[in-house]
Amino acid sequence: MKIATRTLLHIIEQDLKLGAYCRYTGHALNQSLQLKRVDRSKCLLSRYEAERHGKILFTNEKIFTIEEHYSKQNDKLYVHSSKEAAQVVKKVKRSYHPASVIVWWGMSYQGVTKLHFCEKGVKTSAKMYQNTLLDRVVKPLSNTLFKNIPWTFQQDSAPGHKARTTQA
Repeated sequence: MKIATRTLLHIIEQDLKLGAYCRYTGHALNQSLQLKRVDRSKCLLSRYEAERHGKILFTNEKIFTIEEHYSKQNDKLYVHSSKEAAQVVKKVKRSYHPASVIVWWGMSYQGVTKLHFCEKGVKTSAKMYQNTLLDRVVKPLSNTLFKNIPWTFQQDSAPGHKARTTQA
């Protein structure tokens, strides 16, 4: 049709009001797995009816690295030459083992926990998770955040969380 790319993009975005979306992946669920998910969902709903949802503590850890965020795909610079680009913006430097910190935090309908900063160089193994976080941070929440009422501790499937010793 010999239409300029810019004109075609304008038609798609402005006139037709279409946007570019990436396809995403998901689990291929057969009939058996679908039924299992429905059963588990019903079980969870019945378990947390009658205001029990307000007594769940959700937690997570996050590793923060001390490096500049950079995306090759999105961080573009329009200049005439690479020399000009080097003058305008400094090079993004990467190291093999950047400085980092692991931060743990929890939230519930009852309130939020204090931030817990894990010691430098500590790996989140099951033993470390149990000794540092469960014993020192989570257990005392029964008396403070939940004021001695029964509550549920919800954690994700991180290796340290799903270890048999942690579950026990």
